[in-house]
Amino acid sequence: MTGLNMALKTAFYPHYSYTKAIHGHSTPLQFPHEDTYKSGRIRGKAMDKLTDEMVLKAKNNEDWQNSFTGIFQTQLVDYLKRNALFPVASQYPLFDSELRMGTHVDLVCKTTSGKFVLFENKVGYEASLERHTLKPMRAPFETLNDSPLNQMHLYVAFIVRMFKKQYPMRELDESLCAILRMSPNGLDIFSYRPDLDVESGANALRKLRDLTKRDRLRLNRNQRKRK
Repeated sequence: MTGLNMALKTAFYPHYSYTKAIHGHSTPLQFPHEDTYKSGRIRGKAMDKLTDEMVLKAKNNEDWQNSFTGIFQTQLVDYLKRNALFPVASQYPLFDSELRMGTHVDLVCKTTSGKFVLFENKVGYEASLERHTLKPMRAPFETLNDSPLNQMHLYVAFIVRMFKKQYPMRELDESLCAILRMSPNGLDIFSYRPDLDVESGANALRKLRDLTKRDRLRLNRNQRKRK
């Protein structure tokens, strides 16, 4: 089974490179690239640990709303409190057996009415969130550039599709599903985009899945020649 992130990258933005993504809005880097990348990974892992602890406290009826003091943790907890969302799962597995791909949702919450909400948590990206290589994604998402933000939007659109397919009887509040980006400047919410044509995207993934390795190499060569 292929990871969702790798499947999306292979199908829709295979030539994205952090070092070549120099177009688009960004804030100045405060650290060398290597330190920024390492710091982002460390903060991301710390955020995953916080989410696990928060969900465990909630399941054990402990005080999860006032147990964390870190800047990013506080931003996340405050957002959930403001929106009356109750954390029920972290790193929750989803899969699509037909497309043979899977992933883990960072955080699953419930509304007071019992609907589920999916969140992809991100920490940082101060210098790269909207940076791209001037290359569009591949069809059917060719109207999007290959920035990390658009990559995240695509990811969330597919986890929503996977959740609905895996749990057709569970009600999902799509209006609250989002990317939550924690940073020193505060919390940014990037809502799930229902306008992204994930069904056509799934068809593209299905066709790519059925290609042989030689076919994939030929396809990539042809794509490069056109550009």
